[in-house]
Amino acid sequence: MHDSDSITHMLQSRTHSQWCLFFAGVQGAGKSTVALRTGVEIGCPYVDADDYHSEAAIQLMSAGKGVDELGEQYREQWLQRVIGACRTHHLIGLNVACACSLLTKSLRAEAVLSISDLGAEARVVFLDCSKDELCRRLTARDAKGQHFARLSMLDGQLEALELPIADEESNVVVINADDRDPARVACRAWLASSQLHPFRDLD
Repeated sequence: MHDSDSITHMLQSRTHSQWCLFFAGVQGAGKSTVALRTGVEIGCPYVDADDYHSEAAIQLMSAGKGVDELGEQYREQWLQRVIGACRTHHLIGLNVACACSLLTKSLRAEAVLSISDLGAEARVVFLDCSKDELCRRLTARDAKGQHFARLSMLDGQLEALELPIADEESNVVVINADDRDPARVACRAWLASSQLHPFRDLD
């Protein structure tokens, strides 16, 4: 098989158990784009955590402020709404690709456990992106008015971020997401989470 054909072929490999693949990272890392691409290629539902923010939170982020002003309880309620959407899909037998920041170790563990409780497999793919590339993407996004979360929030997210440590988070993999082709990043994510899907012969 030629390299040009490999991405879609790999992404369409079938799994033997239910799974949820969380795409995590700071804003601009490509979570939504890569999760959506994965969902389309695999043929599974796509859940975007941004869709579960309250109107108050969206207004804060549109003004360049973080949701911390709404209190820690808000963040927990928001995460539960996101996880609830993923669990709903699992209860009817579907796999899920989910875009959700999951910036801290505790949030990643909570997300994985909530899916594992249903007997499904869960992995977090952390999209690691250089600050220069993040700023480039967010500047372009702000100029087009494509998202409510502004570039001015990036430093706060980077400060709050707890980078995954391999020895401490066995269900988390880190991949470089500086690549501007979401199909290639989606392919790397799928390969990195290979515990979820024994591949067919790719020859």
